[in-house]
Amino acid sequence: MKFTISDFSILMGGGIALLVAIGVWLRNKQQSSIANYFLIAFLLNCFISIFLKNLYFNQLFEHLPHLLKLNHPLGLLRPVTFYLYFYFLFRPQARWQKIQWLHFAPTLLLLVYTLPFYSLSARDKVLVFQQALPDPAPNFLAFAGITVSLAVGYFFLSVYEWWRFRPISAQTSLPKIISTRRWLLLLLAGYALYLLSSALIWLLPYPQYEYFSYQIISLFLMVGCIKLLSQSDLPTYQVMPPKYAKSNLTDAQKAQLLQELHRLMRDEKLFLNENLRLKEVAQKMGINENQLSQLVNECEGMSFNDFVNKFRIEAAQELLCSEQFYKTTIEAVGYDVGFGTRASFYNAFKKFTGQSPSEFRRKSS
Repeated sequence: MKFTISDFSILMGGGIALLVAIGVWLRNKQQSSIANYFLIAFLLNCFISIFLKNLYFNQLFEHLPHLLKLNHPLGLLRPVTFYLYFYFLFRPQARWQKIQWLHFAPTLLLLVYTLPFYSLSARDKVLVFQQALPDPAPNFLAFAGITVSLAVGYFFLSVYEWWRFRPISAQTSLPKIISTRRWLLLLLAGYALYLLSSALIWLLPYPQYEYFSYQIISLFLMVGCIKLLSQSDLPTYQVMPPKYAKSNLTDAQKAQLLQELHRLMRDEKLFLNENLRLKEVAQKMGINENQLSQLVNECEGMSFNDFVNKFRIEAAQELLCSEQFYKTTIEAVGYDVGFGTRASFYNAFKKFTGQSPSEFRRKSS
């Protein structure tokens, strides 16, 4: 059976998702984050699902029987990767915890259940597909209910994460804030539209409606990927964590401590210490680590490490503009202001200024 224009339009969305996933992976090597890995996983999942559905719609599975039923575990993984992207995007400092592997438990159970089918020969799989042989792992109504429940549940968890972490750092530029918020709203709106189209399949179980559902997915991917490509950097989110919403410090204490913190950075230049730690600064100020962390997050709208790096970047900008340091290498300037590696200096400089150190020096000369 020949592919139609509609088939190619659907595949186009999947193809764009694949290309963007490769692009995100290449950019993530420089701007590494767990969130971006789950974004890549989500895009690849959508691409493979669209490809498999096109095989199904055009009855081409007979030529690739080993791909049969792979769309089932992918359907369970898609909402998981979508949610985990939101989860780690809002927690850039978080690390992967062993208990989070439980998110993949339903997919693992499904793979175990479907194993008798996967172990069949290619010929037997074709016969099962043609309903000439009984399916050793037949689809069951509860599976569809579980899939929909997980998709809806993880969607609302993603919405909750977005709602919970709406406060964004005042240190983030306004265009960056708008771009990131639009990207996240686009993701949520697109995925909500996909869920509604999936519900349509349930209410009106006709093949053309299922086809329409995947056209919506393809359109969602094309629009979302074009939006992602239009941004100079991958989406990041500096937030004010809710746990700091209520501080045990009064406003007067905060103002006094913040003044002291700035004095330590500007006069004593603590930021020049490559191994500067939160505990060390808290001891100098006579407060505990949690209070200092609260102070920086509430008053500066950023993490302690970003606060320190802000002073380092300001110092680096002065050195890069100075005639005395004009012949000094950019890497040496980074080490002079407290960065331990070239990569950390370049990443922080780009984050705070929107340009690389070499671009800044060239424009300043």
